[in-house]
Amino acid sequence: MNKVRLTINVLAIAIFTFAFASFAQGQATRTWVSGVGDDVNPCSRTAPCKTFAGAISKTFINGEIDCLDEGGFGAVYKAHQSTVNREVAIKIILPHFSNHPDFIRRLAERFPTVPIILYHTYLGSHEGRRRAAWHVREQPNLYLETSWCDWQTVVELVEAVGAERVLFGSDASVDGPHHYCRHPPNVGGRETYNQGLVSLVRALGARAARQVLGDNARRLFGLDHPS
Repeated sequence: MNKVRLTINVLAIAIFTFAFASFAQGQATRTWVSGVGDDVNPCSRTAPCKTFAGAISKTFINGEIDCLDEGGFGAVYKAHQSTVNREVAIKIILPHFSNHPDFIRRLAERFPTVPIILYHTYLGSHEGRRRAAWHVREQPNLYLETSWCDWQTVVELVEAVGAERVLFGSDASVDGPHHYCRHPPNVGGRETYNQGLVSLVRALGARAARQVLGDNARRLFGLDHPS
């Protein structure tokens, strides 16, 4: 009887090991998608899948999904989101699209439940910033960040979209505290961040200034309010 049980246990282990090996062989650490691909393919570079949904089931956790076509995204990484206990895809935007307001608007439309912050608001012409503000008014999950914007521009953005949709930003986390008082001035070549902040708080008033300078970021990132 003991021999029979031992044989059954060994057989069960062998079947499980074979099944796991077969499943693992069906997944890869790196897969590819293309607009001309097919989800029945193995998602290899020469036989890509068509959609991310098709590729994610054939990619190991912490694997990488690469796009063969130009579509605004570079690489897509597979990860596990512990808070919802499910596999997710992390999409990396190509650098030349990363602060383009029209592209970010389309991204916000595709993921309407995800807060998306347009950094620098728009690193270019004033017309681009006006276009970014228009997108924020139309898209409720889109927000503006103000790195390299002078204080007058920040006031215009707040007037256009509301103080609850604007987050103050700077490069101080990279450059250090001297970033706020650098000379020559680093904001449009006209003002330092310290000079601009004084004028900004006076123009916005206490309540709106608190929202822009900290409260909005705490709300979006789930940070505790300082006691």
